[in-house]
Amino acid sequence: MFGKKKKNIKSNQPPLAVDFDANVAAQVHVMPQRFYQTVEKKKIHWLVIIPIVLVVVIGLSVGVYFLFFNTPASQPVAVNQANTTNQNTQLNSNQPINQAINQNINSNQNVNTDVSSSTDNLVNPLPVVNQNQNININITDQIPQAGPDQDGDKLSDAEESLYGTNPANSDTDGDGYSDGNELVNNYDPLKPQLSLDASGLFGAYQGNGYSLIYPTSWLVKKSGDDVIFQAGDGTFVQLVKINNADKLSVSNWFNQQFPNAGATVGSIKINNLYGLRSNDKLKYYLADLQTPDYIYFLSYNLSQAKQINFLTTFNVMLNSFKLATQ
Repeated sequence: MFGKKKKNIKSNQPPLAVDFDANVAAQVHVMPQRFYQTVEKKKIHWLVIIPIVLVVVIGLSVGVYFLFFNTPASQPVAVNQANTTNQNTQLNSNQPINQAINQNINSNQNVNTDVSSSTDNLVNPLPVVNQNQNININITDQIPQAGPDQDGDKLSDAEESLYGTNPANSDTDGDGYSDGNELVNNYDPLKPQLSLDASGLFGAYQGNGYSLIYPTSWLVKKSGDDVIFQAGDGTFVQLVKINNADKLSVSNWFNQQFPNAGATVGSIKINNLYGLRSNDKLKYYLADLQTPDYIYFLSYNLSQAKQINFLTTFNVMLNSFKLATQ
């Protein structure tokens, strides 16, 4: 075993590093290290510069493309649009928009009634009464449809609900007089022999030089000498006090303001006040015959309503209208 020679077995392992003699190592021809470093730096330099140049070129190309080929077309400039709009939208406030329906009275009082505040119990907001003075008159003689009145007592079903009377019984308190008849004669339709003043259904309104009564549940809006009484359905009774500087009679004043509407009104007298009433019985023009300093315009305005629900109530208010001198 010990006398045999070991075979030289080849190995895949690399030979062990051998330490060369320094003198021998110096004689080996190798490229100095500085040349390797220089070549390496040049390679890195061009590898960095070339991509940068390519990015710059591509960026410039894209910029030129968008600059010359993708610029939005300029929009035309509108000239004098504001002036054109103003010219087209100007309205002449003194010229009626529809002469077949409305005519305007301008008495130069320039009073505006502010009735724009909101209320929770109204179907429609209060209208704005523009008093230049602007008063609309229906000259078509078309009388609006009356609201339903199932018991025929001259109180509409809406009025029956307002005053608490029985819509199916024409004489709620059983005193022999119909509910509507009692109301227009200043009696409470709920209690026999009780006056309307004591009933609490109506309250007194004191204006500047005049007075009248109105349903206590209605909303009141005042502006100067003028007032609006707003019903729950959006309709309202309006009272406008118009200065009659020339002290004309109501007929002469009306003919001056409405020269083509004379056939639409008739003469009326209420509490020693003389005047005119429209054929639909919704507009009244009244004045003191002796001292006609003012024309009092009282109207029942339906607003957007399609029928008359409070005509009897309006008549009660009219019959109570008096001047302070009376």
